[in-house]
Amino acid sequence: MSRRPGSEGGWFKMWGRKWLTDSKLISAGDAVELSYVRVLCLANVKFKDGYFLSDLGHNLTEDEICRDARINPEVLKSLVTLGFLVKEAGTGTYHIPNWEKYQSRSYRKPQETVEKPQEKPQPAPPPKASFRKEDIRG
Repeated sequence: MSRRPGSEGGWFKMWGRKWLTDSKLISAGDAVELSYVRVLCLANVKFKDGYFLSDLGHNLTEDEICRDARINPEVLKSLVTLGFLVKEAGTGTYHIPNWEKYQSRSYRKPQETVEKPQEKPQPAPPPKASFRKEDIRG
Protein backbone atom coordinates (compact mmCIF):
# COMPACT_ATOMS: atom_id res chain seq x y z
CA MET A 1 0.00 0.00 0.00
CA SER A 2 1.51 3.33 -0.99
CA ARG A 3 1.58 6.38 1.24
CA ARG A 4 -1.50 8.21 -0.02
CA PRO A 5 -3.51 9.89 2.68
CA GLY A 6 -5.43 11.82 0.05
CA SER A 7 -5.64 12.25 -3.67
CA GLU A 8 -2.98 14.99 -3.45
CA GLY A 9 -0.44 12.54 -2.04
CA GLY A 10 -0.15 14.00 1.44
CA TRP A 11 2.48 16.06 3.19
CA PHE A 12 6.07 15.10 3.85
CA LYS A 13 8.79 16.70 5.95
CA MET A 14 11.64 18.71 4.49
CA TRP A 15 14.24 19.55 7.08
CA GLY A 16 14.94 23.21 6.27
CA ARG A 17 18.27 23.65 8.02
CA LYS A 18 19.61 20.39 6.60
CA TRP A 19 18.35 21.35 3.16
CA LEU A 20 19.89 24.81 3.15
CA THR A 21 23.26 23.76 4.57
CA ASP A 22 23.96 20.37 2.93
CA SER A 23 27.28 20.85 1.13
CA LYS A 24 26.65 18.00 -1.35
CA LEU A 25 23.30 19.46 -2.33
CA ILE A 26 24.67 23.01 -2.59
CA SER A 27 27.56 21.95 -4.82
CA ALA A 28 25.32 19.74 -7.00
CA GLY A 29 23.53 22.70 -8.56
CA ASP A 30 19.95 23.79 -9.09
CA ALA A 31 18.98 21.08 -11.60
CA VAL A 32 19.94 18.31 -9.18
CA GLU A 33 18.27 20.08 -6.26
CA LEU A 34 15.00 20.56 -8.16
CA SER A 35 15.12 16.96 -9.34
CA TYR A 36 15.67 15.78 -5.77
CA VAL A 37 12.57 17.69 -4.65
CA ARG A 38 10.59 15.99 -7.42
CA VAL A 39 11.95 12.57 -6.41
CA LEU A 40 10.94 13.26 -2.79
CA CYS A 41 7.45 14.19 -3.98
CA LEU A 42 7.27 10.96 -5.96
CA ALA A 43 8.53 9.01 -2.94
CA ASN A 44 5.71 10.46 -0.89
CA VAL A 45 3.18 9.18 -3.42
CA LYS A 46 4.73 5.87 -4.54
CA PHE A 47 6.68 4.49 -1.64
CA LYS A 48 6.48 1.41 0.56
CA ASP A 49 8.95 -0.09 2.99
CA GLY A 50 11.74 2.07 1.61
CA TYR A 51 11.19 1.32 -2.07
CA PHE A 52 9.49 3.04 -4.98
CA LEU A 53 6.45 0.99 -5.97
CA SER A 54 3.76 1.33 -8.61
CA ASP A 55 0.06 1.15 -7.82
CA LEU A 56 0.25 -2.52 -8.84
CA GLY A 57 3.05 -3.20 -6.37
CA HIS A 58 6.05 -3.65 -8.70
CA ASN A 59 9.30 -1.77 -8.16
CA LEU A 60 9.51 1.35 -10.28
CA THR A 61 12.17 1.21 -12.96
CA GLU A 62 14.61 4.03 -13.66
CA ASP A 63 12.49 5.05 -16.66
CA GLU A 64 9.30 5.13 -14.57
CA ILE A 65 10.93 7.20 -11.83
CA CYS A 66 12.27 9.68 -14.41
CA ARG A 67 8.93 9.89 -16.18
CA ASP A 68 6.80 10.22 -13.03
CA ALA A 69 9.16 12.69 -11.33
CA ARG A 70 9.77 14.56 -14.60
CA ILE A 71 13.55 14.37 -14.34
CA ASN A 72 16.40 13.58 -16.70
CA PRO A 73 17.99 10.09 -16.40
CA GLU A 74 21.44 11.68 -16.08
CA VAL A 75 20.26 13.69 -13.09
CA LEU A 76 18.83 10.51 -11.56
CA LYS A 77 22.29 8.98 -11.86
CA SER A 78 23.74 12.08 -10.15
CA LEU A 79 21.29 11.62 -7.25
CA VAL A 80 22.53 8.03 -6.89
CA THR A 81 26.19 9.10 -7.09
CA LEU A 82 25.64 11.77 -4.43
CA GLY A 83 23.85 9.28 -2.16
CA PHE A 84 20.46 11.01 -2.18
CA LEU A 85 18.94 7.98 -3.88
CA VAL A 86 20.12 4.37 -3.57
CA LYS A 87 19.94 1.76 -6.31
CA GLU A 88 20.07 -1.73 -4.81
CA ALA A 89 22.72 -3.97 -6.35
CA GLY A 90 21.21 -7.05 -7.96
CA THR A 91 17.54 -6.04 -7.80
CA GLY A 92 17.95 -2.56 -9.29
CA THR A 93 15.27 -1.20 -6.97
CA TYR A 94 15.49 2.39 -5.76
CA HIS A 95 14.92 3.92 -2.35
CA ILE A 96 15.66 7.11 -0.45
CA PRO A 97 18.01 6.52 2.46
CA ASN A 98 16.59 7.34 5.89
CA TRP A 99 13.14 8.17 4.51
CA GLU A 100 11.29 6.59 7.42
CA LYS A 101 13.67 8.12 9.96
CA TYR A 102 13.05 11.66 8.74
CA GLN A 103 9.35 11.18 8.06
CA SER A 104 8.63 9.63 11.44
CA ARG A 105 6.29 11.66 13.63
CA SER A 106 8.54 11.10 16.62
CA TYR A 107 11.93 11.86 15.04
CA ARG A 108 13.56 15.03 16.25
CA LYS A 109 17.27 15.60 16.45
CA PRO A 110 18.38 16.50 19.98
CA GLN A 111 19.72 19.94 19.02
CA GLU A 112 16.47 20.71 17.21
CA THR A 113 14.33 19.99 20.25
CA VAL A 114 12.59 23.16 21.19
CA GLU A 115 11.86 23.54 24.84
CA LYS A 116 8.67 25.20 25.89
CA PRO A 117 9.26 28.46 27.68
CA GLN A 118 8.64 28.11 31.36
CA GLU A 119 5.44 29.75 32.40
CA LYS A 120 5.84 32.34 35.10
CA PRO A 121 3.94 31.38 38.20
CA GLN A 122 0.89 33.52 38.53
CA PRO A 123 0.55 35.33 41.85
CA ALA A 124 -2.28 34.11 43.98
CA PRO A 125 -5.30 36.39 43.79
CA PRO A 126 -5.82 38.52 46.87
CA PRO A 127 -8.27 37.03 49.31
CA LYS A 128 -11.78 38.28 48.92
CA ALA A 129 -12.83 40.60 51.66
CA SER A 130 -15.64 39.34 53.74
CA PHE A 131 -17.68 41.78 55.72
CA ARG A 132 -20.17 41.10 58.36
CA LYS A 133 -22.98 43.53 59.06
CA GLU A 134 -21.70 44.06 62.60
CA ASP A 135 -18.28 45.13 61.27
CA ILE A 136 -19.80 48.04 59.38
CA ARG A 137 -20.18 51.11 61.52
CA GLY A 138 -22.77 53.46 60.59
